[in-house]
Amino acid sequence: MMISPRFSDTKNSLSWSYTISAGIPNQLVRIDLDQLLFIQGQDNYVRLCEYDKLTLTRMTLSDLIEQLPTNEFIRVEKSFIVAISKIDRIEKHQLIIGTERIPVSQAYHMNLLERLKSFMPYSGKNAKDS
Repeated sequence: MMISPRFSDTKNSLSWSYTISAGIPNQLVRIDLDQLLFIQGQDNYVRLCEYDKLTLTRMTLSDLIEQLPTNEFIRVEKSFIVAISKIDRIEKHQLIIGTERIPVSQAYHMNLLERLKSFMPYSGKNAKDS
């Protein structure tokens, strides 16, 4: 299994896409990291959820997470990895990305909060107070 990055600079915006060898002979799947919302593991398959498409491919979640940029993605539950920048809201045992509710296990909850603090520093002011 191999993920190879492809970088493009279009209209001054950076875009990363990855091609993954999907564990099936002669099959490659292209992932646009800017569009990837979350990944759900299901036994020996992963479901890649992007804004406009859903891809199911044969590989394990553990194999895939080792290949993703750690500063952009985080595991929040045994079966879920999410794009940190796509998180809309966090509740006690789940987070919201768009209309999707994704479980957050207690084991990953504190790590998620710490990563969010470093990803989106809190200014100490409410946005309405600005």
